[in-house]
Amino acid sequence: MTFKTEIRMGMKIDWDVPIKMDDGLEMRADIFRPIQDGKYPVIITYGPYAKYLHFEQIYKTCWDKMIETFPEVGSGTSNEFQSWEVVDPEKWVPDNYVVIRVDSCSSRIFLMRLLKLRKIDLERKRLLTYLELRHILALSHSF
Repeated sequence: MTFKTEIRMGMKIDWDVPIKMDDGLEMRADIFRPIQDGKYPVIITYGPYAKYLHFEQIYKTCWDKMIETFPEVGSGTSNEFQSWEVVDPEKWVPDNYVVIRVDSCSSRIFLMRLLKLRKIDLERKRLLTYLELRHILALSHSF
C-alpha cells in the first residue's frame, strides 16, 4: 500500500506510512519534516490515541481550559496537527526536527485492520479488546 506525501504549512508530510512488523502486520506513521532534504533529529511518538485525532475533537473542555491557562500552547501554530499527548509538528519542524507519529497496536484503526485481516470471530474480538485495554492500563501505570 502506498502513502500520500504533501507539502503543507511549511512542512513535508507523509501520511500513513506503512511499517511492516515481524509478524506481517503493518502499523502506520505520519511523518512531518522540513521540506529541505537532510539529516535531522527525530521526535517519535507511539501510542494508543489515533495519530490524526485533534485534541480539541475529543476533549474540548480540557482543550479550552488548557488554552485559557497556558495560552502559549496555542500561539505560533494553527493547531491543525495538535493531537492528544504528542508534540505539535508546527512548533518543532521549523526548528529542523522530524516528528513521527505511530499508531500503536491498541489504536482503534489498527485494531480494526487487525480484526479484518485475521477475521477473528466476535468472542475473540471481545477478548482481544479486553486484553489490549489491560495492556494499555498496565503501561500507563508503569511510567
